[in-house]
Amino acid sequence: MIESFLERNQIPASAKKLQGVFDFRKMPMNRTSKELTMELLISHGNEEADWILTNLFPELDSIAFKSEALAARIFLFENQEDFFVLKDPAKPQNGRHMDLAVIFKRRNLKLAP
Repeated sequence: MIESFLERNQIPASAKKLQGVFDFRKMPMNRTSKELTMELLISHGNEEADWILTNLFPELDSIAFKSEALAARIFLFENQEDFFVLKDPAKPQNGRHMDLAVIFKRRNLKLAP
């Protein structure tokens, strides 16, 4: 039964490529040095961005798209402590996870409906 479910519910290639650019949980943060992390962040997601721009949005400017994505990655890296929250406040030993919505909560901003 699970095999038929997986066959019917394939993740589209476009979703995988978009995840490569925009899923910040997959970013190469926390490396051995800030310099190494920054070096990895510069190219992170660029291959996927090229595919997205070629196949989904050829009308977009490649340099602008990649520059905005890089700016977001660097912002997140430099402010990552603001985005990590306890998985369970009652059990701090369970660790923390990234929650990008926390910036909206802390600034009392409304998320789009």
